[in-house]
Amino acid sequence: MSTTRSLAYTLQERDRRWLLARDFMADHGVDALFVFGEPEMSGPGPYTLDNWVTNHRPGSTVIFPKTGEPLVLSFMPAAIIDHIHAREHGEQPWVSAKNIRMGRDAESTVTALRDLGLTESTIGVCGLEPFVPIHPSGVIPYSLWNKILSEFPKANFKSVGQAFLTAIMPLSDEQILVTRHAANIGDEMAQAMVKACAPGVPENEIFRAGMDAAFARGTVVPVIHMFTGPKAINWGPPKWHYSPQSPPRVLQDGDLVAAEIFCDFGKMQAQLQVTIAVGKVHQDVEWAAEIARQCYDAGLKALQPGNTFGEVAKAIREPLKENGAWSKGPQIHSLNPIVPVCEIDVDLANIGVSEVYRRHWALDTLAADMVLKPGMTFALEPTCAIGPLDAIEASLAEIKQLLLQSRIPQSQPLNEKLYSDSANNTIPTNNEVSASAFQSDEENTATDSFPEDGLPEESEQDVQVAPIKVVRHLFKLIHGSPTRDHNESIISELSKLGLTSGSLVDLLFEGFAIGTGQPPVIDVESLKPWITLKRNYDPCDRAIAAQLEIYTLLYDVVRKGVRSVSSAWDDLENWTVRNLQVDEEDYPGKYEATLHFTYLSVSLILARWEVAKLQAVPRQQHQEEEEMEEAKGEGTGEEIEFSDSATRQQRISSVIELIIRYSHLLLDKGMLLCSQTALVKPSYDFLISAYAGITLVEYASFLPNPKLTFELMEKVQIQGHRSYNPEISLEPVFNWATNVMRKKAQDYSVSMQQAELDAVNSNFDTTTNESRVPISMDWIPNTLIDSFYFSDHGDLSITPV
Repeated sequence: MSTTRSLAYTLQERDRRWLLARDFMADHGVDALFVFGEPEMSGPGPYTLDNWVTNHRPGSTVIFPKTGEPLVLSFMPAAIIDHIHAREHGEQPWVSAKNIRMGRDAESTVTALRDLGLTESTIGVCGLEPFVPIHPSGVIPYSLWNKILSEFPKANFKSVGQAFLTAIMPLSDEQILVTRHAANIGDEMAQAMVKACAPGVPENEIFRAGMDAAFARGTVVPVIHMFTGPKAINWGPPKWHYSPQSPPRVLQDGDLVAAEIFCDFGKMQAQLQVTIAVGKVHQDVEWAAEIARQCYDAGLKALQPGNTFGEVAKAIREPLKENGAWSKGPQIHSLNPIVPVCEIDVDLANIGVSEVYRRHWALDTLAADMVLKPGMTFALEPTCAIGPLDAIEASLAEIKQLLLQSRIPQSQPLNEKLYSDSANNTIPTNNEVSASAFQSDEENTATDSFPEDGLPEESEQDVQVAPIKVVRHLFKLIHGSPTRDHNESIISELSKLGLTSGSLVDLLFEGFAIGTGQPPVIDVESLKPWITLKRNYDPCDRAIAAQLEIYTLLYDVVRKGVRSVSSAWDDLENWTVRNLQVDEEDYPGKYEATLHFTYLSVSLILARWEVAKLQAVPRQQHQEEEEMEEAKGEGTGEEIEFSDSATRQQRISSVIELIIRYSHLLLDKGMLLCSQTALVKPSYDFLISAYAGITLVEYASFLPNPKLTFELMEKVQIQGHRSYNPEISLEPVFNWATNVMRKKAQDYSVSMQQAELDAVNSNFDTTTNESRVPISMDWIPNTLIDSFYFSDHGDLSITPV
């Protein structure tokens, strides 16, 4: 390491800089430069052009005429005393004593400009231009500049700061030596921080280790940006630096220490980005580190003289785009001084930001057209965040909390009549459900208490948990991660939450993926071993295993196409024998209800899938296939069964009857589950119920009595409003479907009245056909169903349309 004495600037360095400044004045047609320096110790990335001119204590105002020495206006007597001491120690100051003045206030500055005869001159000003990241509107105070403008109305002031900063970017050999020395100290600081990191160590000790290394090597750094924790995505001074509400954290296993080291020696800066893993971190952190390294290598390769900064910025961000990752700040910017800055694109939704914040903030690449030259210095600071968080552990902690919050106390079924009707595959009418079927507010407001240090023991309530927020959170988390290893790691981490809870989340995720048409990003094959694994566990685990089995069956048919529809129906029948036609001790009531709902969900999707496939095959294609099968004399059973159009149409009619039946039963069973479960909006139960509602609208022409269907949909809608959480609601599309069915029920009533009238006119005996009995229209509400709102007292208030 070089000694500080060998790094001292020579007078040749002074002459080089002053000549560069005078050439700049000539090129820009100005008679002098007005340079405003930011106060000393102002933090990282300071505006210190005054020091560049004087090699003296920063925080001065420098007026640099085309001829003669610069005039320095110091901020306090200590700056002048420093000048005196420098001469006593044998140093040769760049500016002579006669050109050092005390005072940089407005009056002193106006006097200096007059003394130099610049009252009607053209003056280039450095300090009015934006200077990232701290001074987007410049550094010169308003009161000072307003005074200067008012005192010199005939002077011409030109803002040349950006151009002058660009002109001084190529460093001399002497400057490069000083910059390298600062970077070496930064490396020593980073190593000291790494050595200090361990679980149980307070984060202020890490900060101290870095600062100690700087002090021991003869420099004073402005600050270290540091943030610790499992989701260390922030940057800035430690919280306890600016707020007593945040004492230093104690590092834990799995933490990250994200630090930005600013090493400042002789006003030449070096910046280092440091991420330290404490103990064992998740493999996603290592993956993010690999991507960050790819960014670094790509940026370093592009950082060549002749290239534009925009080309470098694009290259260093490319690995982020390729891996679906994002960064929290610029991947690269210049140093000594800061002029070009890589684009920043931060969507705060990635960290679960509330809607009250401005969610998206972006900055285009600054000085993208700048051509790189030898001697320029840059800080390559690639960061990489995967998904909504830097580390998956924080997401899993949130998932665990949601699992705790979504559990509910024991509750009674909505109506025993509904339960028995569901088992008998009949559809209850409106008058079969009394007002007493609804639970009281007191019954619905009770909550269970769970320990904060972990999930409670599994109970029969667990299978009723519907943490769909977890499912959606997982989908977003996994969707941004293209690697299969990443997806499987999430399954592994979910297992740590508890056998049943982790399985339940996976089950809901798989159901959500299939039920909504979203492609599953968790490998279904990796879930199949859990089906047999849980057969030896308690009823809750066995119920989950059974649901996994039936969803993977549907996946094999719909997604992979490796199983025929006919064989799937056979497997479904076998599944019902093993799981629904069993003793009550195998699956207590609530598990049976949930399994029945799962069975109906899968059956409805499978039936619609079969009809869609049958209807998609043109008649001509069927005829050609029939001819080919006759010629070959062989084929699969399914092909022979539906090879002719008549048989195919008969099968379509039969399956449509099943679709209508399953849709009604799904709504009935969903209403039962809604009364028992603290559904988290929007739940998979609501999604599949909406699917059933839309299906009934689509097949309304096949309904024997749309009025009965509407009454059922109306009851489901009311029960959704009267559920555990008063803020939840059915999927909006279900409200739409209910309104459509309302209109069809009204049309049906009108048609029945007309038929009755026709029958009376023709002396038709109405007693022979009950379906022709006229139906009163008094039951039809005069408002849209989705305008229902229940008050805290349970009263139904209807808002007119």
